[in-house]
Amino acid sequence: MQAWATRAAALLALLPGLASGAAWEMIPKVEAGTVYETNPRYLRDCRDSDPPGARCGNEYAMGTFVDARVTAAWRTPDTEIRVTPRVRDWNYLESNKDLNNNDQYVDLSALQRFRRLETGLSAEYADTLVRQQNVESATPDDPNLPPPITGGASQQADDGASQERWSVTPYLSYNLSPRNSLALQLGYSSTSFDDRVNIRFFDFDTTSAELSLTHTLDQKNQFRIAVNSSTFDADNFNRTDIPLFRIENETDNYGINATYERTLTQTLRATLRLGTVRNSALVTSGGSTFRATESSLLGNFGIRKRSEKTTLNFDVGRTQVPRSDGRQVTQDEARFFVDHNFTQRFSGRFGAVFLDQSTIGDFDRFEQQYWTGDFSVAYRLLPTWTVRALYTYRDTSTDFAQFGDFGNFGQQFDQENRRLFLSVTWSGLGWRR
Repeated sequence: MQAWATRAAALLALLPGLASGAAWEMIPKVEAGTVYETNPRYLRDCRDSDPPGARCGNEYAMGTFVDARVTAAWRTPDTEIRVTPRVRDWNYLESNKDLNNNDQYVDLSALQRFRRLETGLSAEYADTLVRQQNVESATPDDPNLPPPITGGASQQADDGASQERWSVTPYLSYNLSPRNSLALQLGYSSTSFDDRVNIRFFDFDTTSAELSLTHTLDQKNQFRIAVNSSTFDADNFNRTDIPLFRIENETDNYGINATYERTLTQTLRATLRLGTVRNSALVTSGGSTFRATESSLLGNFGIRKRSEKTTLNFDVGRTQVPRSDGRQVTQDEARFFVDHNFTQRFSGRFGAVFLDQSTIGDFDRFEQQYWTGDFSVAYRLLPTWTVRALYTYRDTSTDFAQFGDFGNFGQQFDQENRRLFLSVTWSGLGWRR
């Protein structure tokens, strides 16, 4: 990971000199504080039938954290480049030192405009503790970006286990006329886990491609139709050499969707997307092969409000996402997030996410319901200093049997986690030219 940090630092150093006359900026941000949480390892809830000393969700932990990032941007009238390296360090008391970790991220975006053509690229890299990455926060880091596609709630990891994920998404958009544009977007992501995870964790890769045509009806109405394809390839071959427990999942997906977007007011817009997808899955488990083909209706209804004091997101819909247990699942979801500035100094945030996941195909039984809520308040002491209190709650209910129910691995369990953060944030004024 040191090589990634070195490259990010070198890129930050080069940005100011890429071109004379270009505008550039570098803005640092550091948050530090304490955290108290219950069930930090996401163990199942305790049961009356548990024997004395059984390990379950009655544990708690206290620790400190530091979250530091630098956002560097370089702009000309036709070009934009933005890179954000980030480090998030967790340190717990001695009794829970296995939870200590140094999560590392690098986000990159680039954009180039021509007279009728626009091309761009976004890329992400993350090296994190599994327990930090495999649950979805109800408070998005950037409310203007789409939600993550990693499946939200996932599964319990062995102590100290980490995962590495990187993705790249290039796109191309061409204006056919003042009201019509054609766009092509490609995507690739790869997720892998270290040797400390158990047999139920799968390394997986995803690919995607979408071709869309957008027609602007007028200043308030826009319509888009798109065709897409994607793949999901997962296996646990790095977890076990025993043929009975080696599993591989190869799923191909093809779909079409239509999107209608309407601007309701200067600060409010609504989006409706409807589509269908055809899935073809091939699963090899313990030497046996399972095939499944399925068609699903997908869609989403969303509202976005952007005003001087309020940022609001609301979404409800159905999608399909990959999971770290080797499954691709259909996910019914509802999301709400609001950030409101009550005064120039005092602000509050509230977010909630509900996910209901079920497996694709009839060779497996899997149902999971996951919901989380975040509530935070912040008070700005000085232009660059802010204090914050954040409370989060997560609850997961899972019912599953492994592929083909081999080995009688069916399980039912609940997981619950609460966190309380108290922190101070310094947002630097940065350097600009």
